[in-house]
Amino acid sequence: YMIAAEISLLAGGLGRVMQYHGSAAFNLGADVIYMEPYYPRKRDKISKEVTDIDYAKLAVPVKDITKIEKNFSTIVGGKNILFEAFTSVNALGIRTYLIKDSGGYYVNLLYEYETRESPATNYEFSEFFSKAALELFRYLEVKKKREQGEKYKGALVDINDGQALPMAVWKRIFYGDKHR
Repeated sequence: YMIAAEISLLAGGLGRVMQYHGSAAFNLGADVIYMEPYYPRKRDKISKEVTDIDYAKLAVPVKDITKIEKNFSTIVGGKNILFEAFTSVNALGIRTYLIKDSGGYYVNLLYEYETRESPATNYEFSEFFSKAALELFRYLEVKKKREQGEKYKGALVDINDGQALPMAVWKRIFYGDKHR
């Protein structure tokens, strides 16, 4: 798994780094899976206009985005937050999971915080995304373990971003080593 606040969207350098690393590993035969926020909109830096993001028209398109039919939730700031997860495959053939909160508070405008249109703080977004990514990761790995039984091997997780990095801490705090 490669988990970051930006992979498919190229808003800065992180998306490019994640794409280069992921595609190289994939081309070498690794089972690469991306996990990132599902931002619905972005603000143009020059015109300040807010537009919808069409994932099928990105530099590396993400197509056939399908909602996973499961009720997901996590705790953020002491509140139970519902979130949605989506699955797709990008143009390189890499499985991509997208996450957004059901209410649109935490994942709204790409890299915009504390504005009228995108009210969550950077900290709130980081707490939400890292915890939601952990819950989705656990769901996917438990499912995989059930399907593979004795052949199951645990996943390697690359968390290459300060906004996603708390996932490692949350895993240790919430789940420790009890699921080995």
